[in-house]
Amino acid sequence: MRNFNKQTMSLNLNCLTNRFFTTSQKAYTENIINNIKENNYKTKNFIFQKSNGYTLIENIIKSNESCNDKQMMIEEAMNRIWYTEITNILKKRKSLGHDNVSNAILSMEIVNLKRDVNNFISQQRKNKLPFIDDIDETLIVSIVLGKAIPFCIRHADILNQPTHSLFKEVGETLQREVIKELNIKIKNEIETLSLENESDLKDENIISTINKNIELHKENIIKVESIDEENILKIGLDFIALFGNNSNFFSLEEKLVNKNESKRFLLPKNKLELLINEITLMDTIEIPMIITPMEWKIGKDKKIIEYGGTLLNNKHRYKPLMTRSVENESAKDMNFEQDLIDAVNFKSKIPFTINTKLLDFITNENFINRNKKNEVIIYNNIHPETSLLKEYINDKNKAKINEIMVHNSKYIYHSSIISIARLMQEVEQFYMTVFLDWRGRLYTSSSALNIQGGEIARSLLLFKDGQKLNDIGIKALKIYTANAYGLDKKSKEERLKWVDENYEEIIDFENNELWKNADEPILFLACAIEMKGYKLDPNFISHLPILMDATCNGLQHLSAMANDLKLAEKVNLLKSTEKDKPRDLYSEVIPHIKEKILEVSKMSEHTNLEAINVERCLVKRGLMTITYGATERGIYNQIVSEFFEKYDSKLYGIHYKCKDSDLITKDVVFTQKNLLMLSKIIYSSLFTIHPNLKILMDYFNSIVKVLCELDLPVTWITPYGLVVQQKYNKFTKYNVSTYVLSSRYKLVLRKAINGSISKMKQVQAFIPNFVHSMDGSNIVLLIELCRKDGRRFNFASIHDCFATHANDTEWLSWYIKKSFIRIYSESDFLDRFHEMIITRIKAKYGKDAHFDDGESYVTIDNGTEIPSIIEVPKSLKVNKSDKISREIMQSEYFIN
Repeated sequence: MRNFNKQTMSLNLNCLTNRFFTTSQKAYTENIINNIKENNYKTKNFIFQKSNGYTLIENIIKSNESCNDKQMMIEEAMNRIWYTEITNILKKRKSLGHDNVSNAILSMEIVNLKRDVNNFISQQRKNKLPFIDDIDETLIVSIVLGKAIPFCIRHADILNQPTHSLFKEVGETLQREVIKELNIKIKNEIETLSLENESDLKDENIISTINKNIELHKENIIKVESIDEENILKIGLDFIALFGNNSNFFSLEEKLVNKNESKRFLLPKNKLELLINEITLMDTIEIPMIITPMEWKIGKDKKIIEYGGTLLNNKHRYKPLMTRSVENESAKDMNFEQDLIDAVNFKSKIPFTINTKLLDFITNENFINRNKKNEVIIYNNIHPETSLLKEYINDKNKAKINEIMVHNSKYIYHSSIISIARLMQEVEQFYMTVFLDWRGRLYTSSSALNIQGGEIARSLLLFKDGQKLNDIGIKALKIYTANAYGLDKKSKEERLKWVDENYEEIIDFENNELWKNADEPILFLACAIEMKGYKLDPNFISHLPILMDATCNGLQHLSAMANDLKLAEKVNLLKSTEKDKPRDLYSEVIPHIKEKILEVSKMSEHTNLEAINVERCLVKRGLMTITYGATERGIYNQIVSEFFEKYDSKLYGIHYKCKDSDLITKDVVFTQKNLLMLSKIIYSSLFTIHPNLKILMDYFNSIVKVLCELDLPVTWITPYGLVVQQKYNKFTKYNVSTYVLSSRYKLVLRKAINGSISKMKQVQAFIPNFVHSMDGSNIVLLIELCRKDGRRFNFASIHDCFATHANDTEWLSWYIKKSFIRIYSESDFLDRFHEMIITRIKAKYGKDAHFDDGESYVTIDNGTEIPSIIEVPKSLKVNKSDKISREIMQSEYFIN
């Protein structure tokens, strides 16, 4: 029986008599309602019941087909899973049973939508997407609902939903279906032609007609394929607006957020929960593969010649290896290096299984789904007040809006993870597809269940290939258990001691609540299950991936680039032992921040800042993101959204109050000016303590500014040879309109200005992009080094986190450090970067580029008698010490 509480039932049943229902339908549904009330149905809170779409995938997995055939069937079924669900709702018999109450309501909704789609298309809407009238209306309904329903509950911030992306996705999906239908027609014509050619009585007229039809269908495919992005967006908007007007699942809303800006968003309506209760919600079109993913291959020109990943991707080539960057268009011409391709193929071949013991534990109806703060751990149903969102928006009740949207965002994510995990527990092993971004960073799968997902996803994944734990493995498992509990800032010696002292309580997790006190309770449970397995059987085979996290990875890279020993020590690049605590840069900056706050609080306008109790949580995010482009204003936005609530009163005017009482010593209010000052202090503190970091960042920023002046992209080469190019274009906005049901909808679109470079974006983005390309390089070099040494091992990564079997943690740590040293082993890292920049400038400006020992500048002919002279910064000189490369191998906490 479905999740269906009394409040939800009452809400949905009261909405039966809407404008779509006929009198006979009303009488029918009233009869159903009375039956429900008389039987007083009660439901249990089971997590994610099976639906028809889910069962279809499950039956494929359990079938006797070959694994390759199963995989193809799964991929095709996943592409149409909402079609399966919608068709099933329409086919169900209408009885007086509980499950069929919701089915009766939903059936009428969907039948009405099919009628509306047919009318909509017949009113010349097919001009926007030719031949759409050849597609079954049920398929169109399933496509639009399948994209829109997850979307309207996926995003925690309702006013920042990327609706343009939704419109584009709907438009492109409908476009693909039209092309698919035309291809089917071509296939049918060819089959008919073959029969005609085989016939003894050949009819030349029929054959000629068939050939003309084939050519016509091919021309039509070209016509549909040539629809530009603007019209694709219009098509998507048309159908979303139609469904928003004519269904009770969602509405398309628009809200004026300031004088010149409005936000468009999807708002759940009263039948949304009813629909979700009828399906197994999986917010994904891809699940892990049950066969080894196809390999990617490049040719001599370093371009992709064979597509990898899923079977359909290999067949249709719809998902490139590198994700597209709209703003950085030049990246689409990237040449791939073989080492990078090898790393992608290596990672995609690592087999996984599901942690079934953990899955059973957390989906059991008796699971205590609360952590130490009495917060929900796994969100297993939609927020009960979802249908009231519009009222809360009208009332400007931000707290309630945030509560509902955050809840629903977590629900759809957790629902997807659990559903996919339940499917994958039916297979012996499965694999994750791997793709890249333009910086050479590696990402794992688009499935919700992947190693780069959140805590629940990571906890449910096990390596297929396990090992009997040795002394190194037992030690690594204990440290990982302590980390999950929240003791990662303690020394390793202290962590091991804590686990030993609490060992019996840890493994007896079914009968105590120690796990609920952990920072990551589900991950702690996964560790506890492994430890209990080892306790019960010394020959226990462990499969749990042990993740090791680099500390302040961005600053690790920057300190190594600048060879800044003081900063390197703070981010654990230098020698340390298990008795030492890992250095924590964020905590170590706090005394300086407190000192600066005391200074400014002497000013009358900032006296109230003295009440701020500076803790690590307040400063960590800001300090961490400075090297990723965060500004003073950016840090202000971070701390306001996370720690402060905005108010407006007659007494104080617009002011802010702290949400967390632990962060203030007395009850005071803050002005925007106060919080901007706090942000400025946080921002400047890192550079005050580590001036070499500011010198390095200023050098990079000045180089990028000069390149913008010279109309050149920023280009660099990764340590394994990948050429990366950053060129963010300037964009101009323009408006287009479309009409749906006599209502005008405006789309604000962007297009790149040819030959222009966005100086601000170039400067803000370069350092984070450069650093990300280096942490991607670390993984590629690590895999290359291990492969050359003949190492066969379980491996997964999350950018600057590295996972392997517990027994292999020590030697993997050694290889990670070796590959990091390889990037920065020579003290001329910045010299080589600078020389590459100079080479690029010389290649474009030739004799106008002057780089002597004393001068570095470029002369630009600006059409006047006196040409412009653009000075180029000189290479940044760093100390020649090799201390980092010598001591990093002896660091216990480079990865923690």
